[in-house]
Amino acid sequence: MIDVSQKIKQAFNKAAYAYDEYDVIQKKVGARLIEHVRHRFFDRVIDLGCGTGKVTKSLMDHIDCHDCDAIDIAESMIAMAKKYHQHLGVNFVVQSFDELLRNHYDLIFSNFALHWSSNIEVTFRVINNALKKGGVFAFSMALHDTFKELSRSFSVRQLPSFEAVLSVLYALGFFVVHSSEVHESLMFDSSLNALRALKKTGATVCQRPVRGIDKSRLFIKENSVRALDYHVGIFVVEKRFDA
Repeated sequence: MIDVSQKIKQAFNKAAYAYDEYDVIQKKVGARLIEHVRHRFFDRVIDLGCGTGKVTKSLMDHIDCHDCDAIDIAESMIAMAKKYHQHLGVNFVVQSFDELLRNHYDLIFSNFALHWSSNIEVTFRVINNALKKGGVFAFSMALHDTFKELSRSFSVRQLPSFEAVLSVLYALGFFVVHSSEVHESLMFDSSLNALRALKKTGATVCQRPVRGIDKSRLFIKENSVRALDYHVGIFVVEKRFDA
């Protein structure tokens, strides 16, 4: 039986070649996140869950750094990133974001990826250990109630609330520079096109097994969902020098 992490990897491998045509919300949120770190210098940077590298490129356009790594678990995403953004001098690597060097980075950046972690507290602890003292952790992630309109037809993946994310950050000793919650919606002319858009961005992994074909057919037949709602948290925190 394939575990959830492998299903996530497979979904994003399949989505890689069309991803940049459908990641409207991801790019929009990424631009907002970059505003909080732009015009700054960081010695070592890593982008977690970099996908096709489009937001990585935008990040590199707005900061200065000596070295930048960008990682993703999907081989096809990394292949696309290397194909279109090799001129950036970024080290694109297939890797999990739970496997980071300790005390190594001045900026850990992640746009729309960390909600795929199976245990956000463990992942944040790894990130905390990977940051140098005074380092910045800037990230966005989908929150509770994202895609709630799909919950009647599908077993939607359970995501943490804004308050729960902040609670973990405070518990680990981070200093919160910025935190905000953003609501965005994508409109569609049919439920079928809403499902297609999800598939093209890799967001098709449910919390529990469901009879996917039967559920999808009913969802499409009812044609009741014409919008997908995103509830997104944007966070910028620093690792204290006395940590």
